[in-house]
Amino acid sequence: MGFVRFIMFLLRLIFGVTYAMSGFFKLVDPVGTGLFVTEYLHTMHLGFLSWSATGLGLLMSVAELTVGLSMIMCIRMRFFSWVALVMSIGFTVLTGVVELLGGLPDCGCFGNAISVDTYTSFIKNICLTVIVVPIFFFRKRFHLVAPEIAEWAFMGVHSLAALVFGIISWIYVPIIEFTDFQVGTDIDNLLEKSLDNNRFENTYIYSKDGVEKEFTIDEIPDETWEYVGVKEGDNDESSHFDMTITTASGEYISKTITKSDEPYLLFAAFRPERLSERYWNKIRSAIPVIEAAGGHPLLLLPEGTSFDFGDASHTAYSDYKTLITMVRSNGGLIFVDDGVVVKKRTGFVFTVEDLIKDISDDSEDMTVFETIRHRLVYEVILLFLLVVIILFRYICGIIYGKKGVKNEK
Repeated sequence: MGFVRFIMFLLRLIFGVTYAMSGFFKLVDPVGTGLFVTEYLHTMHLGFLSWSATGLGLLMSVAELTVGLSMIMCIRMRFFSWVALVMSIGFTVLTGVVELLGGLPDCGCFGNAISVDTYTSFIKNICLTVIVVPIFFFRKRFHLVAPEIAEWAFMGVHSLAALVFGIISWIYVPIIEFTDFQVGTDIDNLLEKSLDNNRFENTYIYSKDGVEKEFTIDEIPDETWEYVGVKEGDNDESSHFDMTITTASGEYISKTITKSDEPYLLFAAFRPERLSERYWNKIRSAIPVIEAAGGHPLLLLPEGTSFDFGDASHTAYSDYKTLITMVRSNGGLIFVDDGVVVKKRTGFVFTVEDLIKDISDDSEDMTVFETIRHRLVYEVILLFLLVVIILFRYICGIIYGKKGVKNEK
């Protein structure tokens, strides 16, 4: 019997940690999770539900984190075993259908933290389903950790806290990020690598006297050679980094931004029609002040937008996905100096005085401070969860261990 319980413990741990990690990584970036959900909806021809993508992603993240914690702590196993089984089967069917419809290069199972394609995710979900099945059949034999009301209260508080944290991360710039534009990233280096990987050259195949040979565009042979076909050059898509920014006239200025010796303050309005006139007035008043302080203010709008800021010299364009990847907050600020992301600010929070202070402060020190702050928040949250789990089990073990709490009802 002890061996069976040990096996159940391992299965709970594997399933619980996987689900808790998946929920947490998606919860810290609800907007990014919403983008993944949108891709799923479009792949399944349900694009008309895209308006609910971020909300659905947020609720799914909370559910995954809650189920993961319940499995790890062995709380309310009768109920959460059902939930875990249904979710696992549902995710397996979902990823299987999406894979049959063409698949996605990134399933979003772990947000932007870990990239996994839908085929790999489908295999992972099958394995998790196999793991949760014996837990489900064993569910009536798990002992209560604490009285029923205490267990429900614990899970309820955790779920509510997760939901509040997710909503805050949705409204504001996420404290924890895993995108290519997270604070401290050398985007100039990423852009250089991306451009190098995209510089591939096709070769042309010609035949003569039964012998085939490849030629570049500058080496095309004379008419004695017979054209056979073309061989496309290799392109490393795994290193793809998109930061295409152009002016209204079509001039490419991405390298101008990353190579500049002076800081750029980029205001990314991926949905400009949703921003208030108060915001636009703040941007208009901030532009001359930023320039006087030695910075380069630039408003970034989505390509094809009909919105007119009224100042073409301080307006540039990029695609919607790039803008929302740069900064999750609509109208938010991304501070770039010497090709490095130094700081980000939520769109409706910053003041002109904040921007002047950012420009006057040492960029390297600010980058180090912001990077350490983000990492500390990430580590503190994980440490807090671990401590709460240990304390709950330890305290309940002391209080109720000797009383012999009965199995779940």
